Amino acid sequence: MEEDAIRPNKIENRGMAKEGVRGERAVGNSRLLRSDRSSMGEALMRDYEIGAEIGQGRFGVVRRCRSVATGEEFAVKSVDKRLLADSVDRECAAREAKVHGLAAARNPYAAQIYDVYEDDHWVHLVVELLDGRDLCDRIAARGGTPFPEPEAAAVVEALAEALAACHRRGVAHRDVKPDNVLFDALGHLKLADFGSAQCFLDADGEWAPMRGLVGTPWYVAPEVVVGREYGEKVDVWSVGVVMYMMLSGGAPPFYGDTAAETFEAVVRANLRFPSRVFRSLSPAAKDLMRRMLCRDVARRFSAEQILGKLASLDFKRRNESGGGTKPGSITVHGEAGRVAAWALRLADTVGNCMCLAFSVAHNADNTSQVDDINVVLPGHAVLSSGDKGEHMAFCST
Repeated sequence: MEEDAIRPNKIENRGMAKEGVRGERAVGNSRLLRSDRSSMGEALMRDYEIGAEIGQGRFGVVRRCRSVATGEEFAVKSVDKRLLADSVDRECAAREAKVHGLAAARNPYAAQIYDVYEDDHWVHLVVELLDGRDLCDRIAARGGTPFPEPEAAAVVEALAEALAACHRRGVAHRDVKPDNVLFDALGHLKLADFGSAQCFLDADGEWAPMRGLVGTPWYVAPEVVVGREYGEKVDVWSVGVVMYMMLSGGAPPFYGDTAAETFEAVVRANLRFPSRVFRSLSPAAKDLMRRMLCRDVARRFSAEQILGKLASLDFKRRNESGGGTKPGSITVHGEAGRVAAWALRLADTVGNCMCLAFSVAHNADNTSQVDDINVVLPGHAVLSSGDKGEHMAFCST
């Protein structure tokens, strides 16, 4: 019998996710809060008219811009390299433009990148301007009401299309979450923020496993949490979490009241479908999520397998017979969730100030389990790390 006592943790109460590409989870660095143009490179200013600020993040700002030559509007993401104190952040920033370009080329479900400008202190990325609300806003705007299965299927299909194209080119996104699922003015889905992306194929096309605790707690795969080498299927896990949240009205499948409890839940990967939340959910939808949220990486679906499964599912066929929702298109509802969305963003800012330290105990069968977890605030030492495994730290970046 399915567990019915699990408490849905609504998306507006989220408190452990890091900033997204849009950078709307501002941390309050005074240098980034200025509205002047001192950070704009001369070449960028020559080619583009820089407009209003539309987002902030820990490492920079996002502004509107207009091409001087064509009048076309774009967004420019400006990253202050002086704020990249962590080696992982520096590596991600150094390769973002190249990896983004590789992943987005001929990929209609990925936000496009057009120009790159760099000087000693700043990197400026001119990217596609996406005016529609992101999926995080759209989930919150429903006020806890689940999406219809056909709409969730359309989003999952578009995400799988985006990721399948990325994976064919050897690129893993590594931070798929509702905040990074954007929509253009026509409502078409675009996967954005390749700031955490990495290539998992080397120059000879051979598999090059990734390492590093990169991602967002609610959406990160177990193999990332426990410090193993991993591949592109970490993205599939994240898509499974996104689908679950859409169909639950904002509740994540694995959560806790603290960051430590959230990571413990992710590692256990005990997937449940409480009847009071998923009363009318089809067996086909549950089966698809189980295949994406599978702790065994070898058995977990690939992005291509998601597309194959969706083509045969009953709820997808019902969607098509009812007039259809194009992949990545979802119904836009009213503004009832504006306050909930604001609360979500505020919670994210709090989550950015949190670091998780934990120990992994390695068992004889080569599996791992979390042995000791401590939440550490900036400026504080880790109080304990356990004595049965190796110590690691996860910081929201």
